[in-house]
Amino acid sequence: MSYRPVYGGLRSARWLRTFQYGPLVTAFRNLESGQVMFTQTLHPQQFYIDQLFKWPNWQNKKPVVRKDIWRPLAVAELPTHEEAVQLYRSLVELRKMRDMTQRDQARAWRKKSPEGNVWFWNQYRPTYTHEAVSDLVSAMSAMGLDKATIHWEHAYRRGDDKHWEGLDVSHNELPRHNPREQHVVLNRLRIDSLERAKEIQAEATKAAQAAARAAQEAGQPTPRGQRLEEARKVYERKQRILANTKAQREALLAARPELADLEVKKQAIAKAEAALAEAKASYDHFLPHGQRGAAKAPIKLRDRALRQAKRVYRQAKKRVAAQSNKRRVPQPKSRMLRK
Repeated sequence: MSYRPVYGGLRSARWLRTFQYGPLVTAFRNLESGQVMFTQTLHPQQFYIDQLFKWPNWQNKKPVVRKDIWRPLAVAELPTHEEAVQLYRSLVELRKMRDMTQRDQARAWRKKSPEGNVWFWNQYRPTYTHEAVSDLVSAMSAMGLDKATIHWEHAYRRGDDKHWEGLDVSHNELPRHNPREQHVVLNRLRIDSLERAKEIQAEATKAAQAAARAAQEAGQPTPRGQRLEEARKVYERKQRILANTKAQREALLAARPELADLEVKKQAIAKAEAALAEAKASYDHFLPHGQRGAAKAPIKLRDRALRQAKRVYRQAKKRVAAQSNKRRVPQPKSRMLRK
């Protein structure tokens, strides 16, 4: 199997803001098969194909990332980047339910051919486009968005208006464009949505600051003061638990003196195990200061340091075996029998 690099990944709200992406979720439809891919960016990527088509079959093959066969079906514009990330996650989860967990139910809902397969014409299956629009409606209904805008390729793509009742969603159409100018149109939409998201964020920040000032003037604790008070209470509770634990330990040691020897023994075993791990991990500190590093040190110095590290390792191992009261199995003397 040849190596295929996968570029991209699940983008967080912070990443989208840093790289000047708007709160958008783009749905691309495949001109050859009718399949739909949801992305957080303005162009198809292999990562989104691998994430949305994890269970391919002969009726739903994994598509390729060729940009000339993908056209924007719809672009969902949301008020904030956090809601855009949440919408994309919901769409991925719905796709997983259709392809895996609720696969039988999804197959029962699809239009069938006389042979009992998903209806198709040549290799095109319009069912996948209808399911993508249905998933978009379901995800937005579950999120309870205050306001959103969807830019459609054509008005008939959104389906009947009765499916969008109860949702505060406005529908627009993308401007007519040549397929070669697809990225220009989407980039213009990205810039406009980013400006609107910044305005919404600035208004929310001003409202929060005004509420904090009003609470401070009224003598009520501000949100920051509430967080500090909660953190102080958590710290005090942890300190009380620590003090009670220490007092209980001291009382137990006073009642049973034999446990003090056991405590000292455990500390000695812990120190010996730490020395054992340090000697086993590296022997570089046994080399002279000017010969540090395996590439710089001569072979004789490296062998000498390795023997010294092994000696320290064996001594630490003996101490651990003696202090843990375990019978030490003698090792064979022959080098051929050593593992």
